[in-house]
Amino acid sequence: MGTKMKGKTAKLLLGCLVALSIIITGCNSPASEGQELTLTEAEKQMLEERGVLNTYSVEIASRVAGFTVFTPAYIPEGFNGGQFMVSKPVAGSPAKFDTTNIQQAYTWSEDWTIMFSLVQAPHKFGVGGEPVEVCGFPGERKLLPAEGDRPASLTLAWSDGERFYSLYGTLAVPITEEVLHQIACSVGAD
Repeated sequence: MGTKMKGKTAKLLLGCLVALSIIITGCNSPASEGQELTLTEAEKQMLEERGVLNTYSVEIASRVAGFTVFTPAYIPEGFNGGQFMVSKPVAGSPAKFDTTNIQQAYTWSEDWTIMFSLVQAPHKFGVGGEPVEVCGFPGERKLLPAEGDRPASLTLAWSDGERFYSLYGTLAVPITEEVLHQIACSVGAD
């Protein structure tokens, strides 16, 4: 695949991830009151104005979100990531965007277009897929077949009774459906 097509594919995947984080709907979980956040002035301003904060700290992500953020205990070899994107509603947001969610993305070091992303939120959301069991919990599975230069992708969504999760991944070596299930089942296990 040419560099130009890889770039288009990556932009399409990134656009899908951003759209997913925006369309997830539900109720807002307020941040814990009285907890001082360790944010720079620029981070505070971005969070207030845009409702988005990027951080490498799971503790800060959890405090800003107002709920405990989990990371996958199983990350396949060769994948890099660890940054959290916290999305919170801002003043004047339409009611359908009155939500808080956390997104983590991991890319493969050998081909950054091969990736997986985990979204977690305190409210229920779905992906419009078929009902399945994910790690012993009721969930959904949505497969998007390959099209042109875009590889197939799979999204798994489930709830552990307290939190709702969505795991999206490209289905290309080394990511398989089994690997995505292994990642899903490791969320919160660390």
